[in-house]
Amino acid sequence: MIDIEILNRLNAPNRAERLDNLKALLGEAKFPPAVPEYINNHIHTTYSFSPYSPTAAVYAARAEGLCTAGIIDHDSIAGAEEFLAAADKGVELMYMVSPVSIAAEGDGAEVTFVRNRLVERPGESRKGFEPVPGSEFTIRASQVVFAIGKTADTALLAGKADPDTLRVGDTNCFAGGDYLSGGATVVRAVADGKKAAAGIHAYLS
Repeated sequence: MIDIEILNRLNAPNRAERLDNLKALLGEAKFPPAVPEYINNHIHTTYSFSPYSPTAAVYAARAEGLCTAGIIDHDSIAGAEEFLAAADKGVELMYMVSPVSIAAEGDGAEVTFVRNRLVERPGESRKGFEPVPGSEFTIRASQVVFAIGKTADTALLAGKADPDTLRVGDTNCFAGGDYLSGGATVVRAVADGKKAAAGIHAYLS
């Protein structure tokens, strides 16, 4: 956790001010040694739903002793440049990589990744990505947090969600977001949340 006063400075209204504040704070901060096994490549920033700006995310990563950190905002790479600009020595940033395998090794694990490259997707405005052959590399970690991929267990639902209220059949359950879409945009997920909230309010009233 970052002290709230520090977080407010690193969440200043514009990027230049955030980076200037970071520079000043680094002159005062006393960070623990970076631990080679401390890795987190699933960090969200204010460009999706986190209260941390990319600058604050880098500061927090270093304060926790991470040696490697990466951001994974929903449907946006807008925070990447600031994240890279804010990175202090001792934090290695990895982007455009995907985990391939994980294997237990002693009291830790070895995680193998593959690097990716952007590719054009016919008929779509956004680029996709594909693995770069022969680019695999392995990192040893003392702890691994599984935070990738998702599969909805639709057997939990008794029927389909009503498109107007997102209520599932005649139950008291409401469903939305990626559970129904299979993975769309954060905008749609938020919209579903608001629709479900209205449906729940009507159901309880």
